[in-house]
Amino acid sequence: MKILRHLIIYTLLIMVLGCTPSDADFQSNIPVNEPIEETEVPIATDKLPESFNLDIQFYSQAPQSDWGMPYQEACEEASMILAYNYINLREMTVEEFDQALRDMVQWQIDTYGIHKDITIEELGIIAEKYLGFANFEVIDNPTVDQIKGFLVKGYPVIAPFAGRALGNPFFTAEGPIYHMLVIRGYEEGPNGLRFITNDVGTRRGKNFVYDEKVLMNALHDWVDGSLKDPSLMNEGAKRILVLKGM
Repeated sequence: MKILRHLIIYTLLIMVLGCTPSDADFQSNIPVNEPIEETEVPIATDKLPESFNLDIQFYSQAPQSDWGMPYQEACEEASMILAYNYINLREMTVEEFDQALRDMVQWQIDTYGIHKDITIEELGIIAEKYLGFANFEVIDNPTVDQIKGFLVKGYPVIAPFAGRALGNPFFTAEGPIYHMLVIRGYEEGPNGLRFITNDVGTRRGKNFVYDEKVLMNALHDWVDGSLKDPSLMNEGAKRILVLKGM
């Protein structure tokens, strides 16, 4: 009986380990690239490189592993700071990033009296009023080729999602009802196109890849009432925020 019990435990352990997601399965190893000079607007689809990856620094929205408030709800701020720093050719220490995130949250509380879920347009307003940055564009119903074209020009893309539709295995439980991340690149693989992201919702989010169809299907802006009824997120507009440089 003891041998049989050990055999069963060993078998179950193998099964569990075999089902545990590996970082390597979800992270791109595509090297970073320099942006392509803007000779055409937009860049013709047949001139887009097969793969591309912007050198955007990564920290999660809980840069020092504290997932309490306000970090739990700071994916929007974290995504904006990462993308904005890239445009400014700036890198931060983890302490600087943490402070920058908390300062942006506090500014919203001081200005609006609340820190809440932010639509992609509201994030643009915060960028303009708080960061003094206005060279961005909100794009409705973006296509895959549009996103690729922005990236190769060196324009980071911030995108909002129905977070649970992303299916990220490293999210806690079902994952967030609403989520934002930075799209930094893309790669063609044997199973099709995958977008390369800085997913601030997990410490494993650097160069995190999502299948093109998963990412585009989950792309939805915030809808009021979604915290009570998460299914409302599936009705959110498909919209992205593109940072276009200083």
